[in-house]
Amino acid sequence: MKFHISRWHFWWGYTVLFVLLVAGMWFNDRAQDLQARVFFVLSVILFVILEVVVHGEQVSLEKSRVVIAKGYPRKRTAVDYQSIAGVQIEQCGLQKLFGCGTLTIKNKEGGTLSVKHIEHVTKLHKVLS
Repeated sequence: MKFHISRWHFWWGYTVLFVLLVAGMWFNDRAQDLQARVFFVLSVILFVILEVVVHGEQVSLEKSRVVIAKGYPRKRTAVDYQSIAGVQIEQCGLQKLFGCGTLTIKNKEGGTLSVKHIEHVTKLHKVLS
């Protein structure tokens, strides 16, 4: 199972994307092709950037361990299930509504790993606890 950053964390980016698409449609209706193409190209670029950022951090549950991958190129940190001492989640009101939050994994050696704005964080907490 793989979990990514919640898209709700980037609501502002998707709002800007929507405004760019509406502006592109408006220019297209006014027969201003150059402006319409510029807005549509900007929309595609913004969409690709948002999706790359959303998939930039990932929590994977494998057979014997949890793997947290961050950034490009991927920096992977693995924690065996046997070495997990505790799992905590933090959610504010809106994060509870949208099902995302911060996951903190404590291992038996005293170290902690934390991933912010992960989707389905309560499901992860139930599986790892």
